Amino acid sequence: MFIVQHESDANGPLARHSDAWQLPPTLVREAGDESIYKTVGDSFQGTPLIERLREAGVDSVVLCGYATEFCVNATARRAELLGLRTIVALDLHTTQDKPHLDAAKIVEHQNFVWTHSSMSGKGVKLLSGSDIQRTEFA
Repeated sequence: MFIVQHESDANGPLARHSDAWQLPPTLVREAGDESIYKTVGDSFQGTPLIERLREAGVDSVVLCGYATEFCVNATARRAELLGLRTIVALDLHTTQDKPHLDAAKIVEHQNFVWTHSSMSGKGVKLLSGSDIQRTEFA
């Protein structure tokens, strides 16, 4: 598994090893999990992620995370354009309220957009976390 983590420079709000940068303690990591660090929303931009996925023979990605309308969306769209089978965990992405729209509505809207649009013809599929656990990726 690849865990992609957003970070900023040493003076930024997500400086490496700062309190805000820390991943939730409930995130279970396995010995072979690899960390990828990014500084923009798209997890592929300026990172070795696509190369590492290809080296590992991965052709499907399951995405979850924070900043639904920014990071998760940018990464899902890039993954789709790169030809990866792209799945977003319907119940494992979130954001925070914005002045014009609350978080629940942003998530609902983004789920609608992913379901009803495609950049490559493959689209972004939405599955619940429990459905993902039951899905074969071979």
